[in-house]
Formats: sequence, structure tokens, C-alpha cells
Amino acid sequence: MRLQPVEDVLAGLEAQDHRRIIKSHVPLDALPYFDNVTYMFVARDPRDVFVSWLNHMGNMDKQAFEPLDGAEPEAKPDIPEDPREFFRKWMTTGAFSWEQEGWPTWSMLRHAETFWNFRHLPNIHMFHFSDMKADLDGEMRRAAKALKIDVPDTLWPELVDAARFDSMKKNADTLAPQADKGFWQDNARFFNKGASGQWRDLLGDEEVALYREVMDRRLEPELAAWLENGSGAASTLATIDLP
Repeated sequence: MRLQPVEDVLAGLEAQDHRRIIKSHVPLDALPYFDNVTYMFVARDPRDVFVSWLNHMGNMDKQAFEPLDGAEPEAKPDIPEDPREFFRKWMTTGAFSWEQEGWPTWSMLRHAETFWNFRHLPNIHMFHFSDMKADLDGEMRRAAKALKIDVPDTLWPELVDAARFDSMKKNADTLAPQADKGFWQDNARFFNKGASGQWRDLLGDEEVALYREVMDRRLEPELAAWLENGSGAASTLATIDLP
């Protein structure tokens, strides 16, 4: 899935006249590594990632999406209408031969694993949705420190307020990706609920059991716990060590 031609993406990056910022959804082993580049990985409970993905798919304006998507019609995935059936396939089928889950896009588990395995490096920093919800000010300060950005103390309250979920939702026409291209039926819906645990209202016992089996088989316990809970997992798994 390519929403823009590669040439347009490169031209946009080249046009940046500030410190270069590149947002990507690819794993670390698909990115060039430079020791003078700061890598910031942001995670969320995989089950809530699926709920968010469902919301995005339901909010896409299909007519606006078609010209942006380079896939041929026959190559487009046949998404199950039943969200539980979709979740089961999402957890057991890879879109690429080297991945075991994540269909029809990429494996979030492998994505997280590639960064987790190198979290000891000084320029790789791990962030989690739950930690940002619990202490947005603290996590933003940690990000600023990682990026070596000095922020005046008087400016922090304004910055933190602007980054809160409700503020971002109110400014969705500016902040939602592709908002100016009519990509979404409702730009504000891109910022859906901003809550953890939404999966509890969607998944059944079968899906929860399958999820647990895949997580236990695929990931080391420390990574699995961190993906679900963020730094709160450290209360039960003291071996978690994040920079």
C-alpha cells in the first residue's frame, strides 16, 4: 500500500528546512541505521491497535483512497466483515512470507521486536501509549531530552495541552494525516476515543485465548508485558529496562 509515489515522499523530505523528521511504519531492520539519528518507537496494546485499525478502515473515504493506493483491484485484500473473524486472521496470517501475523498490512509484533532487541542503544528510545496517557508531561520531557531539545519551562504547559487527545481531536483538520486530501470521511474520527482497553468490548473468549497463545509463543515475556502495559509492566516484571 503506497499512499504517495516514492518520488513525492523523497521530494517532501528534501524540502524540509528544519531538523529532518521521518515518520515510518516499517521495522528497524528495514530502515538504514545511523548512530547520529534518533529513533523513537511508539507502541500500544496490540489488541487496541486492532480496534484502531478497524476504526480507520471504517472511516476511509474509499473514493478518495483509490487514486492514492497503487494496488490493483484484484490485489486488494478481502477483509472479513465479522471483526472477530478478522482479528483471528490478523493474529495468525502474515502479509509477507517472513511474518506470521498482521495481515493485510504488517506484523506489529515483529515491528516491535526489531526495536526492542536494540533498545540498549543510546539513540533508540521506546515510548508507549499507556505511559503517555498516564504522564504526558513526563513522556514529552523524555522525548525532548532524547532529541536534545531545550524547552523553556514556561512553554511546557502549552505544549502538553496541545498534545492532549481532546486538543488533537479538535484540530483534526490540521493534524490528521492526509486530512486536506479528503482521505477520511471525518477527520476528527481519526482521533477516535484515545482510551486503552477498547478491545474488551469487541473480542470474545476465543479471540482472547488465541491472542494469548500467539503472544506467549512469539514474544519474550518482558516484551509482551511492555506492549500491553507500557512501563506499568515493570511492577510485575522488574527485568524490563528502558532508556
